[in-house]
Amino acid sequence: MSESREYIVVSAPGKVILHGEHAVVHGKMALAGSLNLRTSVRLKKSASTQLTAVFTDIGRLGISWPMNDAFIQLFNSHAGDPMKPCPPTDDVLKSLFQLMDIPMMCKDTHDLAVISFLYLYVGILGKLSDPPVLDIEVRSHLPTGAGLGSSAAYSTCLAGALLLYCGAIPQRPVSHDYNQSTVQWTKQELNLINSWSYQSEVILHKKPSGIDNSTSTYGGSLSFQLGDMMQLGNIPQIRILLTNTGVERSTKELVTNVFKRCENYVTVMEPILQAIDAISHRCQILLTDYSKTESNIEKIYCELQELVDINQHLLASLGVSHPSIDQICAVTKQYKLSTKLTGAGGGGCTLTLIPPEFPEDKLKCLIEQIKKLGCDCFDTVIGGLGVLQHHPDDWKYLTGALSY
Repeated sequence: MSESREYIVVSAPGKVILHGEHAVVHGKMALAGSLNLRTSVRLKKSASTQLTAVFTDIGRLGISWPMNDAFIQLFNSHAGDPMKPCPPTDDVLKSLFQLMDIPMMCKDTHDLAVISFLYLYVGILGKLSDPPVLDIEVRSHLPTGAGLGSSAAYSTCLAGALLLYCGAIPQRPVSHDYNQSTVQWTKQELNLINSWSYQSEVILHKKPSGIDNSTSTYGGSLSFQLGDMMQLGNIPQIRILLTNTGVERSTKELVTNVFKRCENYVTVMEPILQAIDAISHRCQILLTDYSKTESNIEKIYCELQELVDINQHLLASLGVSHPSIDQICAVTKQYKLSTKLTGAGGGGCTLTLIPPEFPEDKLKCLIEQIKKLGCDCFDTVIGGLGVLQHHPDDWKYLTGALSY
């Protein structure tokens, strides 16, 4: 048996908001789709005496926990049931923060990622007689803090891998053929993964909406309004150019500013929010029509592009655009392509629709032009598969470079 066969390998996608950002906070509908940019985890049982987790792409390397009395006592006293996901209690969190010598009020993303991992470890593996010694590595193609659901993808693939390890989800044969080397789970199994992923997101974000982990788990596209989520079925994959401006921003501050603007100018801002809501509903209809027929694709893409242009102007009127976003919009407009911000705005990422017949040489030129602005680009798709188990030999493909 090759060494790679000892590993469990799981990946999960990030997400983008197609339409509805900010308006969704005011009760309107938002559309989200999974990204073909993924976070991956591989784990195996270790012969050492330390639980080791390597989070290569989120800035923490070689974190280890000795299986000493304190760790074993914590594991036994707070052991959970893998089939019964539950919110982290104050006692559990206090114990985990104390074990890692991290302040309870910590807001550091890296530290919280460690705490959320330990919570999943204790909660999912708690029915085992002894805490297992594991080697775990997490890699990601998703930039952190860019509104692309990187934390949800992290939580989802970790939950899936740990549930596989303890047998709560049965392992199934995985093909050696890379094109067929994934396992998709049943709806019940996906629901279990999603529930655990949400609990991890609670640690990372306090009050998550659930849209990020749901998109990461189930894949495809979904609508979200007033706490209700609905999967949109077999929505076609939409090719986009995703650009990370690299400009950091505060989501909380941006949301607060939009609230203030809406309170101060109710009769002005409400029609804007209603227009964004109408765009989300129209886009949903277009995507559904696109999935039903191969005719009129050019017409559908033309309307999708118009909706992207209109929504970007509406979002700018809410005060959430940024010179870096406007610059990307101007560059892509030279190629007759449509671009909008995705997520909170104020920097972060943009998405540009790429029609099916768009020349590849022009796309290459566009990418080079954007790179000169100091931005990272990803030629990817919206609406791909959710969380997946892979053949261990696929690790090298999952962790290869994707950005331009």
